[in-house]
Formats: sequence, structure tokens, C-alpha cells
Amino acid sequence: MKAKTEKTCLDTQCQEVWQEFPEDFSKYTAKFVYCPICAEELHVQCSNCKEALANTEFKFCPWCGTEFEE
Repeated sequence: MKAKTEKTCLDTQCQEVWQEFPEDFSKYTAKFVYCPICAEELHVQCSNCKEALANTEFKFCPWCGTEFEE
């Protein structure tokens, strides 16, 4: 199974709202830099282990080793 890099807001209230977004909405949120709810800068993480990523160009997650989708 491959993982994705995903953007998320670290605010727990925003995370609850983000979970309610339709799945096809992720193609838009992937381009976001700031949270549309609280305006905090979004963090990039691995969809498998949820660890923060410093680089979105990685081929594999440095924390769990899962390969990222291209």
C-alpha cells in the first residue's frame, strides 16, 4: 500500500472540520498553504504514519518507510 503526502492544520477543531470535506476536495487542499478556517500555516504529513515531513519531494516516508504515490 502506498501513502500520500497530505496537508493538515494542527488545530484539533480545524482537523474535525477538514475530516468533513469530501474526499475529492483533497485535490484543492493540496495546494493550500494556510488553513481556510483559522489561517495557520498547514503542515505536510505522511498519510500512513501522520508524521511531519520537511520535504514533499521524498519518494519514501523517512519515518515509516512507506512509498508515496506519484
